[in-house]
Amino acid sequence: MADLPNDITQYRALLEGTLREVMKDARRQFPDLSDRSARCFEMLTEYTLRPGKRIRGSLLAAAYDDASGEQFGQVGLRAGAALEVVQAYLLMVDDVMDESSLRRGRPTVHRLYEEAFGSSLREAEMATILLGTITLTVATDIMYALDAPADVVREAVRWLNKDIALTNIGQLDDISQTLMQRPSSEDMLRRYRQKTSYYTFVDPITIGRTLAGEKDVRAKAEAFGVPAGMAFQLSDDMLGLYGLPETTGKSNLDDIQEGKYTFLIHYALERADESQRVAVEEVLGSRTATESDLRRVQDIVTATDAYRRVKEDAISYADAAVEAAAAWHGAFGMLLVNIVRFSTERSV
Repeated sequence: MADLPNDITQYRALLEGTLREVMKDARRQFPDLSDRSARCFEMLTEYTLRPGKRIRGSLLAAAYDDASGEQFGQVGLRAGAALEVVQAYLLMVDDVMDESSLRRGRPTVHRLYEEAFGSSLREAEMATILLGTITLTVATDIMYALDAPADVVREAVRWLNKDIALTNIGQLDDISQTLMQRPSSEDMLRRYRQKTSYYTFVDPITIGRTLAGEKDVRAKAEAFGVPAGMAFQLSDDMLGLYGLPETTGKSNLDDIQEGKYTFLIHYALERADESQRVAVEEVLGSRTATESDLRRVQDIVTATDAYRRVKEDAISYADAAVEAAAAWHGAFGMLLVNIVRFSTERSV
């Protein structure tokens, strides 16, 4: 398994401190809160600060430094922290959509809310969506407060908002592309690009280099980021079905119980015989699916060669991303290569 690149590890350590600072600053902007709202803000802060890989924020900061010539520049680090706050927003919404109980090995926000206040699930989910919206405004505020030329900041925020919208468009397709609908491969590829590629890779590179004053970076960022994101998401799908909960921080029953229609399922159904097809249809989307059901689906995905096909697709996209990374020379180009390797070989 590839290790998280050393450069990312260095940025991650600095980002953790920056994240704590920006979340404290955000709390100070709202001094007059009810006891309940104050506790909710504590949940939000705890969730945002949970240990993570910080790939997106670190990549943004590294892109800024490479373009500006700085080393661990504050503009890049604070913008990276803003992107990690956006990540928290997207994960909170994703947790509600997926009805997940765990994120990074701890209860999701709506589960924390239920436990803290003895609320209904519906109230907890509504509260989580509202907290997600608050989180998004915190991220935008961080961006507008950056010590950078106003026109550059405006351009960076424009890209940030566009890519958040693209991600949510991908999420819209995610909830509609189901086993019953049987989406086409083309529709699924569009969803994967929109849901993952832009905010994970294209957005950090675009924003980081834009804040450093670089012009016309988007096409170059897309050439690398789109295939890198595809490789990342396909690898994530494999982890979602085969990963160990103690290392991924999520139950690998989640995708089955939610009925997530991934390329693993798509390819499996293309080659499944009648009994295999019926077995998948009976289990996928069942909220009462068990570990035994999970193993049945895993066996079918393996037997129909779907796992191998997805793995090969992930490697092919990773190779395309590595080729595109050559457009950046020196340490930053190597960092991009190492991120792709990590993304496709990780176990967490």
